[in-house]
Amino acid sequence: MPISGGTEPRPKKKLSLTVLLIGLVTLVVLLTSTILLIASYQSNKKSLIETTLTLNLSNAQKMSQTVDSLFRSMRSSLMFSADKLSREKSLDAAEINEYLELMRRSSNYFNSIILVGADGIIRNTSPMTLEMAGEPINSPLAIEALRLKNSYLSEPYSVISSGKVIIFMSEPLFDGNKQYLGQLGGLIYLQDNNILNMIFGENELYAAESDYYIVSSDGHLLYHPDQQRLNEDI
Repeated sequence: MPISGGTEPRPKKKLSLTVLLIGLVTLVVLLTSTILLIASYQSNKKSLIETTLTLNLSNAQKMSQTVDSLFRSMRSSLMFSADKLSREKSLDAAEINEYLELMRRSSNYFNSIILVGADGIIRNTSPMTLEMAGEPINSPLAIEALRLKNSYLSEPYSVISSGKVIIFMSEPLFDGNKQYLGQLGGLIYLQDNNILNMIFGENELYAAESDYYIVSSDGHLLYHPDQQRLNEDI
């Protein structure tokens, strides 16, 4: 006789094979998609880095060629003028000053130009407001250029009296008998308006938060948008 009031045990629920397969397929799809997304991200990141580096290299090479051409032109300008002044012995001081002023203003290569005799005394300057004519040169680098009697390009140096960072480029003067007459020197004030910041001061790379800067052979900054960093040894 059956016992009344008893409860029968509930049957255990079992996952159907279809649900299990759907779950596995979904998991595989999610894992595959995740792996593909990560792989795609890494690939795009690598491609972007390589593209950026390639563009930077191309821009750096173009800038290098521009700077090289610029300094060659500056050198040629000094050589031509040095040769002209060596041959024009009839020019007086006023005419030489006028020629140096024309040379400085027409090319915009140099912030100032000086003509120095073989004895180290400054003969003429442009602009004349420098008021250095008749004084001996006191810059060790200019004195070294005078001693070498050859083409010269200084490393950047700071002038104590003015605090300006300067590059000095010069060419020797010789007469027809190869007698040394002195040197014609051009000075670039790196912190003032000069040919370097005219060329590189406005560039489309700035919009992309990128900067151009120029480093000398001894590792000092010749040009940088942040002028406080000029002449910094990097």
